[in-house]
Amino acid sequence: MRNLFLLLLLANLGLLGWQRWIAPDAEDTASVVSPHSELPRLVLADEARSDHSPGPLAAPLAGAPLFESTLSGDTDGRCVSIGPFRDLTETTQAVESLLAAGHIPKQRLAEGEVWVGHWVYLPAFESRSAARAALNSLKKRGVADSYIVPSGDERNAISLGVFAERERAERRVAEVTLLGYAPKVADRHRSGAVYWVDTGIAPNGSLSPDDFETIPGRIMRLEVETCPPGEDQIAGDTG
Repeated sequence: MRNLFLLLLLANLGLLGWQRWIAPDAEDTASVVSPHSELPRLVLADEARSDHSPGPLAAPLAGAPLFESTLSGDTDGRCVSIGPFRDLTETTQAVESLLAAGHIPKQRLAEGEVWVGHWVYLPAFESRSAARAALNSLKKRGVADSYIVPSGDERNAISLGVFAERERAERRVAEVTLLGYAPKVADRHRSGAVYWVDTGIAPNGSLSPDDFETIPGRIMRLEVETCPPGEDQIAGDTG
């Protein structure tokens, strides 16, 4: 029993000495490794991409207007045409919006050119083989929906997508720039059948972009102009 008592006493004295002279104090430990210390932090690839701020894009993206007016003077009692719209869905939305604003619109079909979106692309390569090598590299690195332009003025260029929203075009530019390329941006148009909406403006009335904006905040590149001959009788229906 005496030997057991001495053994326990020695063990307690040893533990007390270790805690007092050897083990670091808890406050000292906190001061050595602080959660706010200036240690380098690992950055994931997705974080690096999201933190990358793309440079300014080509001029077509900067301050693109919702609509452009070719009218001179006031529009009281006049017929105006709004368009061109790309498809019947957008046209119907504009008609419904104009009706809700108190106008009397009428849609019509015509031949013309309509703005499709922001085209992001790599300028033409010197040969088809060079363009193909670049395209293969892009696809292997996750750039989908890209292809080589087969003919025309931009033959052997690489199309990286057409985007109606500016933010999506900016993201694609940033993505491809990080891969070491220098993408450009241009307006893309389509020729063919387009839709216009003609409506009369009542005396003392007004026309606002909100009256025919189909998707709030979306750039449509619409024009507002005087109705063509034969359509201006719509103005008389408003009064």
